[in-house]
Amino acid sequence: MEAAVEFTPDDLAYIEENFVSLEVRPEFGPRASYVLDDGTEFYPHDYFSQEMNEARFRARLHAEMHAQKVTLDPDETWEEYLTGIYGVCLQSVTPENIVRKAALLQRIGALTAAPDPQNATWIADLKRAVDALDALERPFSPHYDRIRFGRPPTRDTYIRDVRRR
Repeated sequence: MEAAVEFTPDDLAYIEENFVSLEVRPEFGPRASYVLDDGTEFYPHDYFSQEMNEARFRARLHAEMHAQKVTLDPDETWEEYLTGIYGVCLQSVTPENIVRKAALLQRIGALTAAPDPQNATWIADLKRAVDALDALERPFSPHYDRIRFGRPPTRDTYIRDVRRR
């Protein structure tokens, strides 16, 4: 049996500083991004600005996929959205930012798959993509998020590690 991931004091401080606990649990919309051991749920500060209407969510998602030339599965994306996971990783949870993140991950992946560090254009393109992803993403909790996903968060692999290289 897999051991439960525990929140460290640094995780709790991060969550309490960057998320809110609502007095009433929303009936519909994304679930909490974090649920503490005592059952306290934490949501992004902009929770009530998030898109709660599935049809509008899908329309906005499709428009941004067309603009970014990225394909996501709308059904899967809506279901993931409802889990609250995007509140963990995005500064502002919108269908547009979900697509932008996917586009940036693809761009960074393509650039790092064919490194050309002597090429100023390649360097500038990579820096621009990493900086844009950095602006979209949250820091993630110091310990908890780095364990619960079973892999490092994209902030670590696509921002921190790419900048180190």
